[in-house]
Amino acid sequence: MSMTRTDHTWSWTDDVLPFVALFTVTCLDIVVLTIVKAAMNDGLGSMVYVIYHNALGTFILLPFFMVHIIRTTDRPPLTFGVLFRFFVLGLLGICLFQVLWFVGVDYTSPTMASAIGNLFPGITFMISIFFRIEKIDMRNQSSVAKILGTTAAITGAMVFSEYYSRSIKAKKFL
Repeated sequence: MSMTRTDHTWSWTDDVLPFVALFTVTCLDIVVLTIVKAAMNDGLGSMVYVIYHNALGTFILLPFFMVHIIRTTDRPPLTFGVLFRFFVLGLLGICLFQVLWFVGVDYTSPTMASAIGNLFPGITFMISIFFRIEKIDMRNQSSVAKILGTTAAITGAMVFSEYYSRSIKAKKFL
């Protein structure tokens, strides 16, 4: 019989494992950014890295996608419109983001890139407030926690970027 959260018993996999996974992914992200920064200092261009990165990801994930397509019989049709939307999303959503991200890494440090990357949840929260997807209720603890977390993250990033912006050297763009 498996233990659930309603049993009020401590479960290592339910309570600790998500934080361990989050910490591990963050550490691996910093390691990858450091390796990429070292390669960029040796002359690797950001566009070249993004192309290799996406090609490797495609070669790794494509077999799993093909197996899924073969196994799944009740899927919606894959029309030209859907493929075009996938292409535009991949081009403007992922590739453009990666190019801009690694150009930023080329200008700054991996520490700065990792710190700025922690702003994405706060920016997403602010966009959801702007489009009224998220409702703010100051009596609700989760709303207050989201506001305080977003404020702390943005304030920390502003202080961090102000501190490190003085050390950024003017470099040739791309």
